[in-house]
Amino acid sequence: MKNKLAVTALILCITTLLLAILSPEPFAAIRSFYSGPFRNLYVFGKYLSSALLIMIAGVGIVLSFRGGQMNLGGEGQVYSGAVAALAVGLFFPELPRGIGIPLLLLTAAAVGFLIASVSGWLKYRLSLHELISSFLISGALVYLCDYFISGPMRDETSYLITTPRIPETYHLSQILPPSPLHSGLFIALAAVVFFRFWLARSLSGYRLRMFGENPSFARFGGISSRNYHILPIGLSGALYGLVGGIALLGVHYRAIQGFTSGLGWNGIAAALIAGLHPSLTIYAALLIAFIETGISSAMAGAAATYDLGRIIQGAIMMLVTLKLFRDRDRGGLL
Repeated sequence: MKNKLAVTALILCITTLLLAILSPEPFAAIRSFYSGPFRNLYVFGKYLSSALLIMIAGVGIVLSFRGGQMNLGGEGQVYSGAVAALAVGLFFPELPRGIGIPLLLLTAAAVGFLIASVSGWLKYRLSLHELISSFLISGALVYLCDYFISGPMRDETSYLITTPRIPETYHLSQILPPSPLHSGLFIALAAVVFFRFWLARSLSGYRLRMFGENPSFARFGGISSRNYHILPIGLSGALYGLVGGIALLGVHYRAIQGFTSGLGWNGIAAALIAGLHPSLTIYAALLIAFIETGISSAMAGAAATYDLGRIIQGAIMMLVTLKLFRDRDRGGLL
């Protein structure tokens, strides 16, 4: 935990330094950054709403990396899951709430699972590295989803590039009105708890960890190579798809072009900051959401620019990636 606190302090120091150097109003920018997420109830709820999505995505990447698979397709998997859930919601607009919401979320998760599993299968059958295939498939799917949102599914009455809203029956319940925080928070916490114990206590979780740490030894012990080429990255994709479904049902209620952008990369950052421990993704998600909300607050006060926010996020990704390779060299990450 001391290592995590040190990483947090370093990230915050880098962010503060960049705001001080690059912002035209450094003191106002720093003040807005640290106070922004707690400015009022609405912003605080929005902060937690962002954190819960990153939390689920982070758990997905933990499962993928612990299973020896590198899923870089999160952007496309989140986006595709959201668009698939939207399509089901618009096609079946009158289902009971108790059936409609689970159906839409399961659809989003299933689509994410299928997309990610393709990369696992390609690695098993053709030895094509999943890092490359997942990234390329994701890029193609982002453009495909953009096409559906701007074309066949577009709401012609809106000035935005967006689709019609899903029926209100399918909206997740708010739990901190008037903020956008919703009942997806309980889904996120349940996912963290379930996969923490599944990874540590179940036979299949043990096999996944074993295959990720030493595939040759795992095969020698009778663990299916095919199953564990697909399962880790498939579960990761399912959780990414679930993130898209929750973003749709709990926050946006319709698909706006690019509305899930960044969630895939934030999931990777959360997993790495958490040291690939599912329970610590709660802490990592809160940290990343705090930084994003703080930067947005600084930008809203005209004390920082959009480009500065992207520079800070890029610096954080570089930091956690360097930490990944350092810990792997020491043999302590997995």
